[in-house]
Amino acid sequence: MCTEGSDKIRFRSFPEGQGGTYTINIRDPNVIHHIGTTGLVTCVGVYCKLPDDRHFLAHINVSIKDPEPVNTIRDCPDEEVGQEIRDYVVETFQKYTEIERWSPNDATTKASLLIACPEMEDLSGTESIKQTGWYVARGVRDFFEMPEAVIHKKRGFIVDLRDGSVEWVSYDLNAGAELLTRYEEIPETHVGQWSRAW
Repeated sequence: MCTEGSDKIRFRSFPEGQGGTYTINIRDPNVIHHIGTTGLVTCVGVYCKLPDDRHFLAHINVSIKDPEPVNTIRDCPDEEVGQEIRDYVVETFQKYTEIERWSPNDATTKASLLIACPEMEDLSGTESIKQTGWYVARGVRDFFEMPEAVIHKKRGFIVDLRDGSVEWVSYDLNAGAELLTRYEEIPETHVGQWSRAW
């Protein structure tokens, strides 16, 4: 759906730390038919279609607290903390899906699963350092029991709920700007929190 006098496609945009399960009447022409998330760096975007015309989307943020109170760290200090992050993601999904009454084991849900995180490793030094997004993305895979699910190195995505088509927001900022020129973001801020600091 485009706004009056505009060729832009409106989409419900899930900012950092936001997520939820939605029922959207895709047959209603007055409803916004696109949902997505942008601005991913080390955060992880997750989408899946549920079998009962509901959709799940989250922009998951996990950060490591720096001794300096205003800073957060994206690099994961060790595998032990990384495993805690993975476990946290699985536990959060388990609690959430119990409340919302949906299963990660449904074929429709598994087939539609999208995971995006553009920066899972810090490659700026002499050796690669895993960042929080690496562990969050693998926690999502663990929950859905899909160890081989593709993790797209993209800044975000926009899903057309009518046909399931996806437009990826590229890691290249210029390409991301080009893609978003077609869209008008409508922020979703009343949905559940998907954010945590270690």
